[in-house]
Amino acid sequence: MSVINSQTSEIRGGFSLNSMMSDASPEVFDTFKQGWEARIGDGFRLPTFSATVKGNFRVKTRATRVHDAAITDVRSASSIQTSGAVSEVDDQVRIWVMRRGEWALDGTREHGQYVVVAGSLLLRHVGRPSNFKVAPHTEGKIVVLPADLTGP
Repeated sequence: MSVINSQTSEIRGGFSLNSMMSDASPEVFDTFKQGWEARIGDGFRLPTFSATVKGNFRVKTRATRVHDAAITDVRSASSIQTSGAVSEVDDQVRIWVMRRGEWALDGTREHGQYVVVAGSLLLRHVGRPSNFKVAPHTEGKIVVLPADLTGP
């Protein structure tokens, strides 16, 4: 496992984590969470992850924050699933771009579930982020922007 800090200021920072090896320890998730909270910050709070994720968190990720935007590259060897959506966040627009695998997002009553598959993208005004499930061997990029930057 490796964690690299490249933080340069309060409004710009980032980190990397690689826990892809098959013997990743349960502490890897805690390392990821601490890195995210310290370097990406409050405007991009993490959801609650399922207990199985915390014990088998095999990912390679790089996250960067520049002012009000966050960009995260994720490559997962294991499944990733949330069990509690984030509350108390600013209105956001998110873009999911999948290179491999799939990222499933809980939808609304009107739209059901969204599934972003390899070779596609989803641009969505999220308001409050929803739960998600990432299939093993998924690779993609998630860009988060404040909704007011994108206009009506």
